[in-house]
Amino acid sequence: MRIEQAVYGEVSGRGHGLRTSSMKNSELAKSLASHLDLPDSIPLGISNWSPFVRGFPIDDQYVIARTFLDPSASRSGMVLTHALIIRIEEIAHIEDFAFLFECLFSSADEFPDNLSPLMLVPSLCKSSPDTELIAAANALSDPAGRTAIWLGVTGFEELVCSLWKNLWPDLRRTFSFRLSFSPKDIVDDPKPSIVCSPEKLQSLWINQNLINQNSALPMSEIARILCGHADVTPILKLANSLEIKLDSLTMLARLERLNALLSDNFDVDCLLGALRLTEGLSKNPELGKKLKTSLISKISALISKATLKQLLVMRNLTLVGFNDTKEMWNAVENRVCNLDFGEVNDDDLSSLFIYSVNPDLAIYDWRESIQAALKTVAHKKPSSLFRGIWRCVPLANDAFSAAISILPKTDDIESELVLAIPNKLSPPKTSALLTPLLKKQWIVAHGAVLGSVLSPLEAVEQQIQIDTDSSKDSGIRAALRFATPAQVLAYAVKFKDSRLIEWASELAVNHPEILHDILCKDIIEQQVWRLSIEKKPTRWNSPSDPINARDTLLVMLENGSPIDNRLLEVLANTPLANLYEAPDRENLWKLLPARTCDRYLQATVFGWVESAEQSTSEEQLEAELEQAIVSSTALAQALAKPTISITTRVSMISSLPSFKEENFISWAGDLLNTVRPIQHSEAEQLGRLMFSRRWKAAVRHLASHHAPYRTDLKPCLTICNEFLDWYTAWRLGISKPSASDKWSALERLVCDLYPNGPDTDELWSRAGGNNWDLLNQSQSGLTRWHSALNKIRSGGSLKSKKLMETMLDDFPENEELKFFSNDSDILGISRSKLPW
Repeated sequence: MRIEQAVYGEVSGRGHGLRTSSMKNSELAKSLASHLDLPDSIPLGISNWSPFVRGFPIDDQYVIARTFLDPSASRSGMVLTHALIIRIEEIAHIEDFAFLFECLFSSADEFPDNLSPLMLVPSLCKSSPDTELIAAANALSDPAGRTAIWLGVTGFEELVCSLWKNLWPDLRRTFSFRLSFSPKDIVDDPKPSIVCSPEKLQSLWINQNLINQNSALPMSEIARILCGHADVTPILKLANSLEIKLDSLTMLARLERLNALLSDNFDVDCLLGALRLTEGLSKNPELGKKLKTSLISKISALISKATLKQLLVMRNLTLVGFNDTKEMWNAVENRVCNLDFGEVNDDDLSSLFIYSVNPDLAIYDWRESIQAALKTVAHKKPSSLFRGIWRCVPLANDAFSAAISILPKTDDIESELVLAIPNKLSPPKTSALLTPLLKKQWIVAHGAVLGSVLSPLEAVEQQIQIDTDSSKDSGIRAALRFATPAQVLAYAVKFKDSRLIEWASELAVNHPEILHDILCKDIIEQQVWRLSIEKKPTRWNSPSDPINARDTLLVMLENGSPIDNRLLEVLANTPLANLYEAPDRENLWKLLPARTCDRYLQATVFGWVESAEQSTSEEQLEAELEQAIVSSTALAQALAKPTISITTRVSMISSLPSFKEENFISWAGDLLNTVRPIQHSEAEQLGRLMFSRRWKAAVRHLASHHAPYRTDLKPCLTICNEFLDWYTAWRLGISKPSASDKWSALERLVCDLYPNGPDTDELWSRAGGNNWDLLNQSQSGLTRWHSALNKIRSGGSLKSKKLMETMLDDFPENEELKFFSNDSDILGISRSKLPW
């Protein structure tokens, strides 16, 4: 093995520099000069530091040196250094460092002017372990990677030799040691592995990595390796599987930890730690593929049992040194899909939402896995996710906003979110909940939040400002889900919103009491009442005084005030359509909508009939109502009811000036066919009605069809006497004509029967008279009959009785002839019945 030598010390005019070297390439030797001087000025009062050894790698060489104080130097503090320069690849495989120290000058007096290379054969290590090796190993395994500090110079060479023996080639290539006067002079990069320092300077090393020379046992696995108590082979194999060099104590610590994690019973935490260590140790995805793939597979298999807290820890697993991590992130996604969000810690859940949307807090792959899982979970039914989201509200507004941004923008997801909302929410800031919902255009959820945070009035007032689609009412209902039915009605009146109006009407169906106090002066009240009736017709009587409410509506109609015209249509199908007692009824028929007016009329007809059935008073009706009554079946039915007195029925007809005579005749006929006898006052009432209406046909009909058999009609016909001919009145005993009246009536009768005169068909001669007694035929039949009857009446030869008998032979069915034939004034005898 070839070893180059060099001597460094005071050089005239240049301070510390290269004095002589065995190397042909003196530039390398010259470049080492600054590395082989003192690290700093010698502190005052410090003298027991010389000589000291040092060793360090530089490029492809390793330098070992011993430095002395130079008493012959031109100024104090100058040093002489003898250095051995060896190829690093050769020294890395030498276990015995002592023989190299033996090659260094032992005093400042030995420094020659010329040097030549040394040719040595490495010997086997004969040195025994240094007694302070365990203490040094403990310090070198410092987790912070700080330089180990050996107080004193004595024994430092032996300690280095003992350490070197337990190192492996890669670590030897980076191992360095030297003297240091204070922490301030340890500025090398990399820092020396271990330094010695005069004991008098101990105060300067407080809180530094001092070697506790009283350590009896290795304090870590790394210390055990460094002091030869543990085999480094497994760690070297691990480094080899990662295709990396174990060339530093820091690397040793990390690989030892990784080896421990991989050797332990596998759990998620161990494997996560292993992943992180592997990532830190090997960032080249093309190196250590087998180990890395195995790690991904192992942790992927265990993630199904991972806790949410463990999943959160994975958020910064960049794993750029791994070729394919898809299997692990799929496992993370599946695990989140199967989480019970009702059991997880709320703080962890809040963090999950926040991290999953923030690129500064979590890597892309983790965020994608979590978001994909949350979207899947959102579609599960039932899903505990939504209650979990709401539980995060008091903890962090950012968590709620993050969760909402992840959820799929669908109506069913919004519905699930609304179903899970608590009755009461206490967010730090309400707008922090509303803003993400509005961004998602989840108006229903927006209303639900308002309903859980604010009073019903405040909630609906705010909701209406943003919930402007009148075709959708779910948001309004969500905002008012804690409102009473009465409040909903009050808000409908206040805000005049069609959705509130519709909802209030629905509530009125099952809670009619909310309409109890309405006066119907407000058009919104009218609309709510109308809609409730449309849904349930019996709700027409929901107001405490429905008639007064209706009348208020009608007064507004009459005054031209705005009203709900459709309410008029709806009420037309309820008992309130009966306007019989409505104020200014006679003016309403022209104001009511044409399509409903008839229904109101018909209902009012029934109202009038019902009232008229209970009373005999007569009233004057407006033409519209009267015409409707006259043409209604209700009137006909009432007039036919046997339970209603004749007096009442006649009064009903009397109240109807347009009641037709032919209808009266029909009704009177039915009445007289079913009622006998009628009372005197009732007959008189019938007579007064017919007389006042000048119903002559009705009078004659009663006289001809009923009076001959109904003496109880006499009071009726007596009143109407002037409408009867004298004969009918005489026949019915209603009037008593004089003899002259009778002879005049007979004259009219015979003129009708024998218009040409008494000799028609030889009547006169057949009755026993002489035709020469008659006026000649040049006279009219009326004149000739007048003359002939006067002769009979004055006692002529032909008797009236004979004439009557002959005429009866010609007209045996003539009632008038029969009557005259039995009258004493005509026969001139006391009244006695003839054979017929």
